[in-house]
Amino acid sequence: TLTNNGTVTTEEGGTLTGNITNAPPKITTTSLSEGTVNTAYNQLLAADNYPTNWSITSGSLPTGLTLDESTGEISGTPTADGTFNFTVKATNDGGSDSETFSLTVNRTTGQSTRSSGSSGGSGSSYQEGEYDFWMEVKGKIEDADPGDTVKANARGYDRMPWSVMEALADAEGVTLHITWNGGEEIVIPSEAALREQSRIYYPLSYLEGLDFSEPAEQTGAGQTGSTVEVEAPASNPAGWQPTAPTEGQTQEQPEPEESSSQPEREPASEPATEPETQPEAEPDEETMAQPESGGLPLALILGGSAAVIAAGLGFWFWKRRSAK
Repeated sequence: TLTNNGTVTTEEGGTLTGNITNAPPKITTTSLSEGTVNTAYNQLLAADNYPTNWSITSGSLPTGLTLDESTGEISGTPTADGTFNFTVKATNDGGSDSETFSLTVNRTTGQSTRSSGSSGGSGSSYQEGEYDFWMEVKGKIEDADPGDTVKANARGYDRMPWSVMEALADAEGVTLHITWNGGEEIVIPSEAALREQSRIYYPLSYLEGLDFSEPAEQTGAGQTGSTVEVEAPASNPAGWQPTAPTEGQTQEQPEPEESSSQPEREPASEPATEPETQPEAEPDEETMAQPESGGLPLALILGGSAAVIAAGLGFWFWKRRSAK
């Protein structure tokens, strides 16, 4: 029999008194099951010798998951895809044991969303993950109270959809604080949020070049409220490069080049040329006057013909009278 004070009573009735020390724990879990974005996850870590405390000593769990320090249960709903490495430590009064784990969170069941080099077309899983990340940021902005700050660690997700900026512009006293892999931090208070027309997304390289500091100083947004953090997966596809600042606009954007108004201006120059061509009609007046000047020769011809005929008739009458 073992009593609370550490005394052992033998079957013969004798007693042994002393300190009883537990053996250190030994973590027996060797691997973790995969999770899925926006799907509840639950796994209980196991260990021998009854650990009394569990902790993460390095690395981090996927966003949305937590470790119960008393039971060793990992649970929650992951919100970002990727592979996450971390070290777990189990402790009791006899010592401790550590084990490193790798937990993969997939975009959809059975389909990894972070494969090497997955930087393909518009339907690629990388772009789907990027869109989901920014939609989570948008939701945090919409739920934020005045004075709150939403911190978004975008890493390689450097194309912020226009709807996120729109949500920030509609918010009151909220600050969006962006860190990313391609450049400097970007801090945008809601009072300075953009409302650009014909915008599909905002490249972070474009936002990085703008100055949002003055409105932030005037309002003091994000300095009195709480801070909410959203973190993108740790890895980028192979060959990742920051998006150019000039991208993200629709094809309708170049329309204000006044191409449609130019045809209206061209006819305006025609009246200026028409008066210049009018004087060229003067030669026609000269040609029209030629018949008047040509009428005199015709009259002379007719008069001359009449004179010849009269002379001929006179000669005929004279000859006839001479014959008589």
